[in-house]
Amino acid sequence: IFNRAAKKEWGVDLETLPSDNEDKRKALFDAEKVKLRLTESESVTHRLAYSGKKLPVTLSRVDFERESRDLLQRMEDLLSKSLREAKEALTRKDIDSVLMVGGATRIPAVRRLLEGLFKNKPSYGEVNPSDTVALGAAILAHGHAPPRNIVAKTLGLRSINPMTGQMFNDILCRKNET
Repeated sequence: IFNRAAKKEWGVDLETLPSDNEDKRKALFDAEKVKLRLTESESVTHRLAYSGKKLPVTLSRVDFERESRDLLQRMEDLLSKSLREAKEALTRKDIDSVLMVGGATRIPAVRRLLEGLFKNKPSYGEVNPSDTVALGAAILAHGHAPPRNIVAKTLGLRSINPMTGQMFNDILCRKNET
């Protein structure tokens, strides 16, 4: 939706800009913020920026869900396929509750989809969906890689702050630590 607005107003296709383009990076970051705000609000107005110009763009939750329809259909297809494959051992009636994890679980359309598929209310408030993904990844990694010296040098991650474009370093594992 942001891209269509930029094309119409400025003749610019944000998707074709290089990935390190500041305007593209800001638009992607802003789109994520708008998506999060739409989990709480029915409509959000955001000022899309390009080369110092600003354009107010209003996005409704209905618009967002229409744009996300293909992704939601793919999610439903994968869930249905998983249930069909587990049919001999498990049916929908056997599932007492659904624990939702990951950022997409905050999207109302995803919640409605799961409620419709499982005929019971998925768990929303007991755990933080994003923290659960990180915790699960850590548990899985620990099971596959017992503690040992990873590298003789400090292992770090170099990242870019999407708000400022500045690079920063995070140390993941100090030299000779496990």
